Amino acid sequence: MRTDSMKAFEFHTQMQNGDSLVVPAEVAKELPRETPLRVIVLIEDEEEEKAWIRFANEQFLEGYDESDAIYDGLYGKENS
Repeated sequence: MRTDSMKAFEFHTQMQNGDSLVVPAEVAKELPRETPLRVIVLIEDEEEEKAWIRFANEQFLEGYDESDAIYDGLYGKENS
């Protein structure tokens, strides 16, 4: 199968009847009949997302230094 000239369609769906994916009608009408399709299914990985958020927070706080504390109260002072 050639992969250099593929067309992509993106849509959200859910599993139906335990083992079927529903393709929206507007996408289905664009799909060629009698031609093999390559399907890639992406699912959100909540644990991985939480790990990335945790990592970003750790990296942000790692760059914080005690000398940065002088900036902590600036926002409150400007709006007083």
